[in-house]
Amino acid sequence: MIYISKKKIFSVLRNIDGKVIGDPVKKHFRQKYFFMSERNIENITAFFLFSKDPQKFIANNYVVWKDSKSYIYESNPAFHKTPDCKHLLSKFDNIYIPWKIKENKLTEALRSWAFDNKNLFHNDRNIFIEECIKNFNAKYKFLNLDLSDFEQISLSNSGIEEFENSTLNELKENIETILKDAKDYFEDEKKNRVIKYFKNKFFLIHTKDPIQYNPTNVDDYEVKKILREIDEKYIKPINEVIIQICIKEFLDKKDFDMSFLEILNFRNCKSCFPDYKKENDLKVNFIEKVIKKSTIVSNS
Repeated sequence: MIYISKKKIFSVLRNIDGKVIGDPVKKHFRQKYFFMSERNIENITAFFLFSKDPQKFIANNYVVWKDSKSYIYESNPAFHKTPDCKHLLSKFDNIYIPWKIKENKLTEALRSWAFDNKNLFHNDRNIFIEECIKNFNAKYKFLNLDLSDFEQISLSNSGIEEFENSTLNELKENIETILKDAKDYFEDEKKNRVIKYFKNKFFLIHTKDPIQYNPTNVDDYEVKKILREIDEKYIKPINEVIIQICIKEFLDKKDFDMSFLEILNFRNCKSCFPDYKKENDLKVNFIEKVIKKSTIVSNS
């Protein structure tokens, strides 16, 4: 028996290149969740189709990987030998790659520096960020990085408790309630204008730089404020509810073995499972919940 958390499957599916998925459900999601970015639509399409029929998902050659270039540290997910492994129960701690770094094609330089300073990251992330700023501003003076460019993220391996404890019907009703509220929200002409032009640019909420092209007649500060509000009120809750629906309606009713995890690029945990030898008949046991809440800590 091996162990992973249910939420880990979905964090992995986010790294699948959703552009290759041609299923009609993507069009349905695009219309229903009209305020979501195309990348988000691709993510939830992958969540739904994999959960509904993993074998068909794989047979359709939908497992095509992208490097998300979202976080400073990225590595393959792990499966565990015991349900009490400290890494199975641990949170996902990371830092979003600043937009200025991405824009200037310095992602690999940042990751190389971060790899050399991994101990500092684990000991004190605030000092890690300060040293990173000093290093990159000295080497690339045009960057002008400051603390506001760095957003830390700390996510649990489980979902939001209020959604985890809901029935399938309650979850579906929750989606409809959120969508009804969103419909009312976007009747405001200014907010509708903002989402029309910027729904694929939610990264703007993480930067204080001026918006390069803003045809909305809404000032930059207000645009970012509206995008942040949409993200918190609608996008994050809907994503979480969709994941819980996929778990309760599909994933809970399926058995997985090692072949699925290998296709999804899982590796053995070097802490609890260093002696792993390939055995395709090992069954996967999903851990229901490991940490109560997920939190995001921002320096912006």
